[in-house]
Amino acid sequence: MKSDTSNNVSFDKQPSIEGQPVLGDPDAPVTVVEFGDFKCLHVKHGVKTSILNL
Repeated sequence: MKSDTSNNVSFDKQPSIEGQPVLGDPDAPVTVVEFGDFKCLHVKHGVKTSILNL
């Protein structure tokens, strides 16, 4: 059964992306920050299958 709840998350402060690899416009109105361990096989697979589709 699917839940009809949604979660809204807001931050008081934007995470800094200075000096970090960026895909797309660093000044875009929406920023997706991903944290992952690329030595983990599950994370490595997820990057290959999902993040590249963003």
